[in-house]
Amino acid sequence: MLRYKFINHTADIEFIAYGRELDEAFKNALLALFDAIAYVGKLKRAGGKTKTIAISATGADKESLLWASLQTSLSVCDAKGVFAYGVGKLSIKTYKSGAYGLRAKLLVKGKCPECAKFDVKGISKYDMKVEHKNKAVKAYVVIDV
Repeated sequence: MLRYKFINHTADIEFIAYGRELDEAFKNALLALFDAIAYVGKLKRAGGKTKTIAISATGADKESLLWASLQTSLSVCDAKGVFAYGVGKLSIKTYKSGAYGLRAKLLVKGKCPECAKFDVKGISKYDMKVEHKNKAVKAYVVIDV
């Protein structure tokens, strides 16, 4: 199954992340974000030690959880001066209230200038959608660059 694909957008970066389940679609959305920021293949091969950063996010619905997860990942990596290239463990929990929570471990390395692609400003809430169809999940995301 295709993990994600980038779609032409007039000013920003847009992608669709796919998964059989919600957690797989969210993991692939994180991978698409990392791929927009850096050349992840080059980053994996680059020198330097791989570190793990734990993130968590909550949202009242699936779209707000997706936004919070991506924005948190972006903010944490930026604050720590690292590029993420992978996702270790990721889990999504549904609370009794109907809200959602996410925990994930990001695989990161120190920023290397030759690995950089785009300077991402943030995650747009515009047109963000999580869709369940035909036993699959699609997450639609626009990244502000």
